[in-house]
Amino acid sequence: MREPLRLTDVTHSYAGDRRTTPSLDHVTVDFPAGSVTALVGANGSGKSTLLGVLAGTLHPSHGHITGLPDAVALVPQHSAAPDLFPVTVRDTVAMGRWRDRGLLRPLTRHDRHLVDLAMERTGVTGFAGRTLADLSGGQRQRTLIAQGLAQQAPLLLLDEPLSAVDAATAELVTRAVAEEKDAGTTVIIATHDPVQAAGADRVITLDHGRVPA
Repeated sequence: MREPLRLTDVTHSYAGDRRTTPSLDHVTVDFPAGSVTALVGANGSGKSTLLGVLAGTLHPSHGHITGLPDAVALVPQHSAAPDLFPVTVRDTVAMGRWRDRGLLRPLTRHDRHLVDLAMERTGVTGFAGRTLADLSGGQRQRTLIAQGLAQQAPLLLLDEPLSAVDAATAELVTRAVAEEKDAGTTVIIATHDPVQAAGADRVITLDHGRVPA
């Protein structure tokens, strides 16, 4: 059994932020391995910041993290690719294998199988050749989630995965999260959706960068 992921007294502030409290303010919290945790709270409460700290895209100014695996998959709420960038759905999902293969090495048969499987699980196989600019918001979100699944990381971070999606997409996402948990993945979801939060193993509330006692 893997040790739990633990943040101890973690603080983070954005450069130039004039708020009276940091984006994360001395947060201490555990995330048991192989569980699903929902992060809830108002906009600006620190949910996305906490995910960024765990993903390594943001660095805390104080505190430390233990139990962090070598591989972390972060699924953002929005794609970083501009609309004019001619990247297809399949290309986007395949980027999830770059960590293991590298940018310049071709994907193996196993890599391609994982990409196909992730696309099937999120229902994007039917528009694999379309560019991101041609997709609806929900289709883009499913594509980003497929990219995260293709990484097969032991820690999966999802930032508002049910925003701008229909009921069918929400069902696919919920099923994928359950499957990841069953496979032993630790899943952390920042969400405003009360149904998604209720389906998690535990719920952590953030309020102005703090976890209330």
